[in-house]
Amino acid sequence: MARVAAMAVTAILMIGFFAFLIFRVSTPQMAPVYSGLSFDDSAAITKELRAMGIPFEIKGDGEAISVPRDQITTIRMQLAENGLPSRGQVGLRNLRPAKHLGRHQLCAKCEPFARS
Repeated sequence: MARVAAMAVTAILMIGFFAFLIFRVSTPQMAPVYSGLSFDDSAAITKELRAMGIPFEIKGDGEAISVPRDQITTIRMQLAENGLPSRGQVGLRNLRPAKHLGRHQLCAKCEPFARS
């Protein structure tokens, strides 16, 4: 009887484990499409995403919206056609341009001293 119970518990655990794996693989990986949004922009974007039938997640009290990673570019273009967002940070746009591309930051700071 103990063997049957152990086999049943093992079978249930294995079924649960494989169900978890299947569920995890079938859900799309989400990536932030916009961050630093106002509530107005967040509401407009979520309304538009619902109309397009695209799954999304809202994070940080509505300041960031994540969508499936493989659709992020097309979603940004479709939302841009509608003028969304009106404010906020979009992708990597806010990175500062590198003055010394490919050089270590310390080398760039020491360069004026090497000339004297």
